[in-house]
Amino acid sequence: MSLRALLVCVPVVLSVSACGGDGGSGADVPLRILTVNEHGEPVLARRVLYQPQPGDAFWLGAEAATCETGEPPCSEWVVEEAFDERIVVSAERVTEATPTDACQPYASVFATVHPGTRARPSQLLHLTLPSYGTYCIDGETGRAVINAAQAEELDGSDELVTPAVGSGVITLSLVDPQQRLVPGSAAYWYYAPEGPDYDGEHPLLCADLRCETWVSAADDPPRAGTVYLNATYIGPLNPFFQQGWLGYDGAPFELSVDGAGALQPLSVTLTLPTDQEGATGG
Repeated sequence: MSLRALLVCVPVVLSVSACGGDGGSGADVPLRILTVNEHGEPVLARRVLYQPQPGDAFWLGAEAATCETGEPPCSEWVVEEAFDERIVVSAERVTEATPTDACQPYASVFATVHPGTRARPSQLLHLTLPSYGTYCIDGETGRAVINAAQAEELDGSDELVTPAVGSGVITLSLVDPQQRLVPGSAAYWYYAPEGPDYDGEHPLLCADLRCETWVSAADDPPRAGTVYLNATYIGPLNPFFQQGWLGYDGAPFELSVDGAGALQPLSVTLTLPTDQEGATGG
């Protein structure tokens, strides 16, 4: 267990969370967000935003969470409006790190949060904003260098709902270029766009807490043959206005049938870059 978890609560055995009971410490709001540093200590965030997922990589239309203790910056935030769809939450702050020609004293992070349930109407999320920052620039290539994972490593200090999703004929896992599991923003299957069977993109369902695994819906199975899969990555807030992190991967795969004509399960992996920056052009 992380040091952060030890600082926040005493672990107990629960089906979803390792601390607190249903409802947790934020029983009056759908979501409470605490911003902490790499040691689990509260730190002041400049902004905490949230948006439906799949969201906008540039966070331009995102809603602002409310600072619980007054005006920002602060370390305790709440989402006051109930949400019935998956959202993504991001926080940012200026850090204690010394700025250099290559590195910014800036940290941002994001996490996916699923809708609350009757058993857990209120959720608790910690977002880690390390003191050494998360964003540098390679002097030779001009490309972004990520010091720390952009996606929050959820642990026992978080009280979150896990999606209840069954299995489908397609199981898609998402990794970054270093083969580490990475959260996706959305994933789809579809037939060849130029072919007669093309009928648009069919959404895959997020199947775990961080949306690293996606499955096809049981009531929307593809037919045997060539099926295309794609997935997108949308990262946290970016230090530069109208810029954002976004990644994409897609490929065709073959769905086969067994001797009885039943579809054979297909398990595949797509690779999503997490250090690609884009701009709105505006």
